[in-house]
Amino acid sequence: MAENGHTQLLVIGAGPYGLSTAACAQRQGMETLVLGHPMSFWRENMPQKMMLRSGPDWHMDVAREHTMMAFLAERGVDPSDVSPIPISLFLEYAD
Repeated sequence: MAENGHTQLLVIGAGPYGLSTAACAQRQGMETLVLGHPMSFWRENMPQKMMLRSGPDWHMDVAREHTMMAFLAERGVDPSDVSPIPISLFLEYAD
């Protein structure tokens, strides 16, 4: 938070959309404050064996740098092995 007690962008919620919004704003040089614990709703309320409908080519990074495909490539994981995406892998990606 700025010395004057103000921030340029306040993001309420630290789920996938809130985190991607904050990342995009920060990339643009905006001072950003995110309220909430990252991905806490997903961690605490989604079934452990849940699978996402979205495939590995889905992402929310407008810069296309931190995509799920890049995440899988860094780990040597074949995207066809994780389609649909298990919630545990999605949470690891979000971290």
